[in-house]
Amino acid sequence: MKTKPSSSRSSTPATAIPFSGRIFNPLCSSLFISCFLIGVASANNEAQDSSHFSYGEKGIQFQHGDFKLTLGALLQYDWYSARGDRTVIPANGNDWRDQRVFISGSYGTNWNFKYNYDFNSISHKDAWLQFNPWKLTLGQFKSPIGLENQHSSRFWTFNEPSMLTTLAPQRSVGIMWQPQVGEGTFTAAIQKANINDEVSYSKQPIRTSTRLTWAPVQEPAETLHLGASLQWVDFNDDRRTVSLGVHPEAKNEDIPKLVRTGKIKAESKQVGGLESGYVNGPIALRGEYLVTRLRDENLSDTYYFQSAYLQASYFLDGETYITYNPAKGVFSKPSNVNQRWELAARSSWTDLEESTIKRGKMTNYTLGLSYYYNLNLRFTLNYIHGDIEDGKKGDEKINLVTFRTQLAF
Repeated sequence: MKTKPSSSRSSTPATAIPFSGRIFNPLCSSLFISCFLIGVASANNEAQDSSHFSYGEKGIQFQHGDFKLTLGALLQYDWYSARGDRTVIPANGNDWRDQRVFISGSYGTNWNFKYNYDFNSISHKDAWLQFNPWKLTLGQFKSPIGLENQHSSRFWTFNEPSMLTTLAPQRSVGIMWQPQVGEGTFTAAIQKANINDEVSYSKQPIRTSTRLTWAPVQEPAETLHLGASLQWVDFNDDRRTVSLGVHPEAKNEDIPKLVRTGKIKAESKQVGGLESGYVNGPIALRGEYLVTRLRDENLSDTYYFQSAYLQASYFLDGETYITYNPAKGVFSKPSNVNQRWELAARSSWTDLEESTIKRGKMTNYTLGLSYYYNLNLRFTLNYIHGDIEDGKKGDEKINLVTFRTQLAF
């Protein structure tokens, strides 16, 4: 195992990001001031109940009247063993995957807020304020594209998400409207830069997204979910260099992206996806399809890159633990998983070959075994077999075993 600095996955020095980004100060200062004022208003309300402090599987919690505050953390430590035909990968390695702390809270039923920071990647994650009566969210949040992309890494079925999710748009600053409509949801968002971006906020393109979900079956032990999403990014006169690539569903600084497009100067970018999920008792099925469309700067070529996955999981005791959040159109955290075992299997593929771009296809097959000691402590073992065609090193196969210890509260 080679030695690395704690900020190895960050593309900029550790001192360049925290609390110094061009857009972090005005945005997050406003959010934190709002949260502070809400807390002061709560504390000064003579009609409120007495303060209450507690800690447990949901973190450290403080409540004073209608004001609630939660402090929590997510720690993930990984070990891997790898064997590849051509790509040089150290045979074994270990590393921190996440070292996050978060603060979240609410005031009555109208206001929610959250801030999340990862010390491992030296980056700000979630930083938003939510006004429930209008279903509005302001700040940095996940782009509403895809199903798995909306889930916390704490509740991924496998150690890493599918290749599709790594290609989906991630967090950006903006505003989002997410009303619940009948048995589904409608989401519309306008976003710009990520808090951690070094590029000036004014030079960032606008990202317009929408997501529709429908859950015609919502029973305690059975749920059927369907959805579709779309994002449009127009770079206008400021052409952007776009590069797409994927890891073999195991993330470590020693494991490279085995297929990638290289640099494409794009005039616009569109991302569209279809999603589905079904839970019946201990059985959970999920599948997604994502296509990324790039229009080059000369408007002479249009490229389409595709990715998809299918997965299934099963709790060995035959009980139902996966819940559904109809207000957000996502499967929520498992409940009451004390000393429970879960088996899972996934097949996924990514095709980054199009027209004159021949940068490879990859198909992965993953088997997973998870042991939930409780909601806070989890151990997950994955085996991954990857088939690469026309990759950076030509055709090759790769086999990986990954093991994760996760502590969260």
